[in-house]
Amino acid sequence: MVEAVRAMDPGHLITIGLTAQSLPFQERGALERGEWFIYTSFSPYELLPWLDFVALHLYPETHGEQSNVDLMELVLRGAYHGKPVVIEETFPLAVGGLP
Repeated sequence: MVEAVRAMDPGHLITIGLTAQSLPFQERGALERGEWFIYTSFSPYELLPWLDFVALHLYPETHGEQSNVDLMELVLRGAYHGKPVVIEETFPLAVGGLP
């Protein structure tokens, strides 16, 4: 697909929207809550040859008094491999409903 876009418009920027599950990180409390470890295997590192920048969808969540903000920062830092990283989409979530 990248080759087709570049053939029609060589100056067009290419990216893909990645979520926190695109990196192999999981917050500490997830196992205790019985959550599955989900890893999509769309590694930003492996995709770099085709991308002009990395676009992330990050969703901070609250779990009572706990949050996954540290995990979101880890994902943001983990997505950087020499190309710009843009937070493309975000929305604060609360488990069981909106904050």
